[in-house]
Amino acid sequence: MSSIISKLLTLSLNSSWQPIGHKIVKDAICDLCSVGLNKKFKYYGLDIQYEKHNGEWDFSTPSDMTPCVWTEWIKLPIRDFDFTISSPSMVVRVPTIIIARNYSSMPIRKPKLSKDGIYRRDKGVCQYSGKKLSRHQGNVDHIVPLSRGGKDAWSNMVFCDKKINQHKGCMTPEEAGLELLNEPKSPTSKPISALMTHSKHPDWNHFII
Repeated sequence: MSSIISKLLTLSLNSSWQPIGHKIVKDAICDLCSVGLNKKFKYYGLDIQYEKHNGEWDFSTPSDMTPCVWTEWIKLPIRDFDFTISSPSMVVRVPTIIIARNYSSMPIRKPKLSKDGIYRRDKGVCQYSGKKLSRHQGNVDHIVPLSRGGKDAWSNMVFCDKKINQHKGCMTPEEAGLELLNEPKSPTSKPISALMTHSKHPDWNHFII
């Protein structure tokens, strides 16, 4: 149980069923148990049902999605693919999706400055060669190298083919005989739902891009 409660397995949705974040199992369980001033539960857990085909679960298309409050959630049957937590008196299915019943907003956030953020901003295209690359084929290049006073900034970082990055080394693009295809800029802020692209559980695939 100790390992499960710390895993990032729960996707949070607003009342319009749009992704607004994710939680570790422990925090998701606490949310499901919480009640407001009106004595009503603040969150639903989403019971997503699947069908079996030829003895295998088909996670691509849910057969049903039912919001459940905590008192209903603890009565759900445990399936062979469910994660569970247990206490001396019960075994409970881990909620993979929770819905905030009274929260309809969509948080706005600027993409995080990281290799993944640079990759997404540059659409996986090497900014020197124009070649489309996978994440593993490229590196983040500092246009003005850190060793020469360059900074970690959107305007000084681009996605670059590893071979070109190795050739450039501690040189500027001009010194290395390279030319940038685009001027690197800080991306605009976006709804958090647009920034959530990595699924931690098959249930998430029905809600994230």
